[in-house]
Amino acid sequence: CVTLACIFAAALGWSAAIQASDDALIPVLEYELAPGEAAHMGTALVQVFADGRVLLQRPAYWKQPGTYEQRLTEAELATLLTRATALGFAELSPEALEQAQEESLSAKQVLMEVQDADRISINVRTGGLDETVVVTAPSARLAVLPQVQALSSLVRLDRDFRRLLSAAPDGKARRLAEGELP
Repeated sequence: CVTLACIFAAALGWSAAIQASDDALIPVLEYELAPGEAAHMGTALVQVFADGRVLLQRPAYWKQPGTYEQRLTEAELATLLTRATALGFAELSPEALEQAQEESLSAKQVLMEVQDADRISINVRTGGLDETVVVTAPSARLAVLPQVQALSSLVRLDRDFRRLLSAAPDGKARRLAEGELP
């Protein structure tokens, strides 16, 4: 493996995991967005592979729904991997977030008012990690729990994935024909 992402991964001791994921065609990153009240109608999904290939699935109720494929540059892939592996998974556990909320009266009040908020799920499978974080209303939580540094990182990564989803119909990704295998 000689790409920048592989070199970066090797420097952090991830080369075996990157290569194994690449060989098995298993995504190293997965992002799922269940957008608030529309979540029952389908979710958006982003799968990032070790070679920089990205599959984007836009649900039927979105403008220009379908499955798209694009490639990340080595720098974009390295950035996503760095941000994803640096997430504070322990700080983002339901228990840790609940404890932080209990310590903040404003958090209790604001988060109880957030209805039909977006739920995001990020799965990281690289460098010996196989971690998943699921958070509802990450931006609202960050606004009332600024002391939870991992929420700031999560919101930044959420924006990165949303940019990928929104870029799909703008010609930055190739739409796959129905039935076409990625």
